[in-house]
Amino acid sequence: MIVRFEASDLDSSNVDSFEYYFTSPERRWKMKQEGELLVTFSNGQKYIYHDVAFIKVMNIMAEPSAGTAFNNLVKSSHKYTKIS
Repeated sequence: MIVRFEASDLDSSNVDSFEYYFTSPERRWKMKQEGELLVTFSNGQKYIYHDVAFIKVMNIMAEPSAGTAFNNLVKSSHKYTKIS
């Protein structure tokens, strides 16, 4: 099973959108499931952050500033690949 989650129009001056992907051999998923988080920043640059738990993405979306939450929960602790 492939799951895709997308969020745009975020309350952030730094982050434009998130896309989250993960695959699972089972037809169910867990909040701790790890996947890839594609982040598009306001300047147009895109990065993929690896091995990000879905619960972190949900926590980012629940915070008043998605950009600040992203910096605290993902940016400082996950490996990434710049794609543009």
